[in-house]
Amino acid sequence: MNVAHVVKTILLAGTQRCEREEERKRIRIINCLCLITALAAFSIGSLFYAFTHSLKIVIPAIFEGIFFSSVIFLNWKHQTNTASLVFLLTHTVSALYFGVILGPIINISLIAVFLFGLSFMVFKSKKLRLIAISVTGITLILLEINFYQQIFQPVLLSRENQFLLRWIALGAFLGFDVLVITYFVNENSSLLLSTKKYSETLEATVKKLEFANLSKRIYLRETSHEIRTPLNAVFGISQLLEMIMKRAADKDETIDPSEFREMTDLVTSLNAASYHARNIVNNVLELSTIEAGKVNEIHKVVFHLKPWIEGVVQMHGYIAQAKGVKLTLNIDESTLPAVLISDKVKLTQIVTNLLSNAIKFSPEKGVISLQLFTGGSSLYLKVSNSGEGISKEKQIAIFEPFVTGKNGFTEGTGLGLYITKFLVELLNGAITLKTAPGKGATFEVCFPDVFADPSAYEPTEKDTDTLCSLKEKKILMIDDDKMARTLISMYLKNAGSHFIQAENGFEGIEKAREEKPDIIILDSHMPGMSGKETLLHIRHDQSLQNIPVILASGDAYKESKEELLNAGANDFLTKPIKFTELHKAISQFIH
Repeated sequence: MNVAHVVKTILLAGTQRCEREEERKRIRIINCLCLITALAAFSIGSLFYAFTHSLKIVIPAIFEGIFFSSVIFLNWKHQTNTASLVFLLTHTVSALYFGVILGPIINISLIAVFLFGLSFMVFKSKKLRLIAISVTGITLILLEINFYQQIFQPVLLSRENQFLLRWIALGAFLGFDVLVITYFVNENSSLLLSTKKYSETLEATVKKLEFANLSKRIYLRETSHEIRTPLNAVFGISQLLEMIMKRAADKDETIDPSEFREMTDLVTSLNAASYHARNIVNNVLELSTIEAGKVNEIHKVVFHLKPWIEGVVQMHGYIAQAKGVKLTLNIDESTLPAVLISDKVKLTQIVTNLLSNAIKFSPEKGVISLQLFTGGSSLYLKVSNSGEGISKEKQIAIFEPFVTGKNGFTEGTGLGLYITKFLVELLNGAITLKTAPGKGATFEVCFPDVFADPSAYEPTEKDTDTLCSLKEKKILMIDDDKMARTLISMYLKNAGSHFIQAENGFEGIEKAREEKPDIIILDSHMPGMSGKETLLHIRHDQSLQNIPVILASGDAYKESKEELLNAGANDFLTKPIKFTELHKAISQFIH
């Protein structure tokens, strides 16, 4: 074991259990000063004994060295507070003793700077610092009293020994003072450096926050504007439909074929606007999930490729038709396998965002093509439009959040492509952009290892899209929103069901006990008794606990869905509800 290792071990004694760096540093300083002082006491005491043969100097010096060594031992035993007190008392008692017996020879007042500085180095609490400074002050006062009053007589030494002792003591005192001054200079420099770094970090953070705040303001403004576009369409179309119906009612006539065709077109546009609004909300929710670092888990399922992609394209066909854009689908059925294995929900969101983006920025009478083909063991998906293309400036940051553009009928929040890229990479895929001015843009996505063996596909009842008959089925809906109850009731009554409704949890439980429904549709947010509380009452009621409950909520967060499913819900639907999705959910539990 070499000397350096021994010294390092001594300096680090007692620092192992300290969590704060400040505390570890304080212990290292005490250990260092104790080691230096102990060695100085042993060596200087022995040196003076060799010259003077006086036990009044050497014995106290040896005890001083032992006490300073014990401070290191106490730190090693993690008795840090006791070690600090022994450290300070040893210094003050030593200063008092040697100041009394050697006062005329050495200038003991030089140790004052060291002792006062020691009070700030060793103790961090104001109370202990005050005690330490007071003890140091009393020590100096006592030394001054003894110097003038000669209460205790000093040791008599020869002139040569006085000279030697004076200069060794002077060097030692000045050395200790330099240590204290150096410590505070370094502390000050470290503080200034830390302050400078903190200031620079704070300035950079402020700039980031300012940019983020600006981006969010732009985002909120654009989102507000974009959500108003489909809402304006919904509001306008509903007024037009109301006018047509009123006109027919005033004439007491049936709607003529031309007005019926007009209503059909209006309903198509209304459906497209509603779907567009829901997609905006979904992207906002997805962004909040990404920013919170709550990455959704990947849930791989086996499903048929062609029915899935045709269903997605059909829905966007309504939106494209409302804008006067042609949407085509090209599938290379000769090479593409029939079955995929991947996260179907995330794949649907990726295709939805790409198609919505293409429709937004396509001119009227433009053409959008969606192509699916294979390349090795990977699935390629290519979405192209005939728009103006994307400038070189925007290509650099096209996949960043809040990067948007405008194009007539619709405007963008700048979230679609950012979320798309995030989801593609989550599925171990890659997305690229090809564009040229005046020639539109093409987004190509590659998904590796998504092909499945057709024999692995086992169709479930839900996959077959078989809808049960609702004739004479008792369905209870508990929802405080009258409009929601009215719309659902119209669909379910037309399907032949016996519809029962309640506007709060208390009324809903009473009607459930009276009517014994086949299934319950329950809203999650209601005044008085919430959806979760109502659900728990149902599950703890022996007469109701076996009735299937479908939660319908505007809260689309994953945590809320999991909470309600864990509380006993059989299924969860996010508002706005598609009637076909509701019918499919009911069909799982009613046969």
